[in-house]
Amino acid sequence: MTTFRNLHPLLRILCFAVVFAGIGLTGLGVAHLVDPTGPSDGPGMIITALGLIVAAVAAYLFLVVVLEDRRPTELALRRWPGLLGGLLLGGALVLGSAAIVWALGGLAVDGIRPAGDIPWLTDIVMTGLFAGVVEEILFRGVAFRYLEEWLGSWPAVLASAVIFGSVHIFAAGATWLSTAATIVEAGLLFAMVYLLTRSLWWVIGVHSAWNFVLSIILGLPVSGNVNEGLLIVRPTGPEYLHGGAYGLESSVVAFVLLSVVAFVGLWWAHRSGCMRVRSVRTR
Repeated sequence: MTTFRNLHPLLRILCFAVVFAGIGLTGLGVAHLVDPTGPSDGPGMIITALGLIVAAVAAYLFLVVVLEDRRPTELALRRWPGLLGGLLLGGALVLGSAAIVWALGGLAVDGIRPAGDIPWLTDIVMTGLFAGVVEEILFRGVAFRYLEEWLGSWPAVLASAVIFGSVHIFAAGATWLSTAATIVEAGLLFAMVYLLTRSLWWVIGVHSAWNFVLSIILGLPVSGNVNEGLLIVRPTGPEYLHGGAYGLESSVVAFVLLSVVAFVGLWWAHRSGCMRVRSVRTR
């Protein structure tokens, strides 16, 4: 049986990218057939997002099962309850952050929007599932794992956090400060969750819940993207308190809360022996 375990990690990542792009482009083509006006809104947008989700999962399974010749334990179906744990943790973190900002006068709740006015399916797929699944497979499943294999856990935590946060510099309303905050509070937090659990289910749940609750429930910006939420919430205090156009991620409250959780979790991961040393020698 042919094995690809000795294939250079960069070549494995390239193969992953090819499979991901191929399936993703197929989904884009289907979206255009369903909605010839373009996949920027409505059914076309949902099909495009679902296609990319399928592409990310399929490409990751190809990477792990075929190229790494192992079982995808971090995404095993028997570990799906970790998704529920991640959803609870992510929801608690965003609600806790928003509650503190509200108590400090940074947010005001003006009412409740009729549930029928919210495009639930579109928002759940685009804001919750798409970011949670695709980004976590790319940044934790691929980038973090290979960086950890090459450099060890601590450098991988820092490098993957910088990569993840830097990508968000292109988001609407982003600033250098919001990017730095995303690196620390989100990049380190998600890496910490993966380190402690070694489960993509957990980290997908945390990421999806953060986006879902922040956007669809509270109606606040998520990395500059604005949706109408179930609650009608408006910023009332200084920008450093509510995060401005970028959203709660750049709030000093969320920064402090999530950073504390991330650093405590990383300390616990270190104490628990979850950190690994490099396992690949450069040639």
